[in-house]
Amino acid sequence: MENKFVEFIKNNKKVIISSVAVGVVLVLGFGWYSYYQHQAEQQAKIVQLEKDSKSDKEQVDKLFESFDASSDESISKLKELSETSLKTDTGKDYLNNKVKESSKAIVDFHLQKGLAYDIKDSDDKFKDKTTLENNVKEINKQIDFIKKVDETFKQDNLEETTKSLTDIVDKFNKQIEALKKEEEQKAAEKAKEEEKKQSEAKTQESSGGSSSSSSSSSNSSSDSGSNGGGSNYEAPAAEQYSSGNSNNGGGSNDGYTQYWSIDAGGNHSNFQANHSNGDVRDTNGNHLGNYGGGITEFRRR
Repeated sequence: MENKFVEFIKNNKKVIISSVAVGVVLVLGFGWYSYYQHQAEQQAKIVQLEKDSKSDKEQVDKLFESFDASSDESISKLKELSETSLKTDTGKDYLNNKVKESSKAIVDFHLQKGLAYDIKDSDDKFKDKTTLENNVKEINKQIDFIKKVDETFKQDNLEETTKSLTDIVDKFNKQIEALKKEEEQKAAEKAKEEEKKQSEAKTQESSGGSSSSSSSSSNSSSDSGSNGGGSNYEAPAAEQYSSGNSNNGGGSNDGYTQYWSIDAGGNHSNFQANHSNGDVRDTNGNHLGNYGGGITEFRRR
């Protein structure tokens, strides 16, 4: 049997060799074809991936064209954009980078907005408590907004980022406390001043009452010491007055009535009184005063 197989091989050597050669060629050819097909498929996948990646990036860019970092709705809008469905990992990475950049833009906007409320120590507004309180409120709003951004989109060094704002708030709060103490001190001083004025007013009222009583007594005494002509004119303390001619006629005296007086030393003097205007003068025409209502004014003509 073995001899027949050997003989068969010898008789069909060329056929066998040809068959083997063809087989090898076929195997090699199929292998090459498979490799080439695989490469072609891979290349096609790469090309498609590049197209998909490009498409994803364009989609992301288009979505972010209308994004506004200064909007009050920026956080919710960015969250919505971050959930966009994309085909490729490259597109997803691109989207994540866009979200990170945009979240930082939101933080930067509110950081600058908060810093705008800073006031220099030399500024007059730094002494205005109401302005400082309003600015503290506004800065805290910006800090809270930045913290909300961090809750949704984690930020690097958040504490360091907001430190400039918290420093301003601390500075303002310190100044506000100082101004409050100053106001309390002024209020206390004003209260003391008002109390002092009220006390002085009461003292003056009491003193005025006594003075009024004294004045009334003096006026009564003065009235009882009037001369016979019925005038309010007060003569020097040492003098006594008597009416002379009570006739208002004296044409040469221009409506004046003649009176005479005698002092403690027994010296006589004459004077004239006008009942129309209360003027009092001596016989030489020198004006002595006026008895027509209150204090007598002395002057010379």
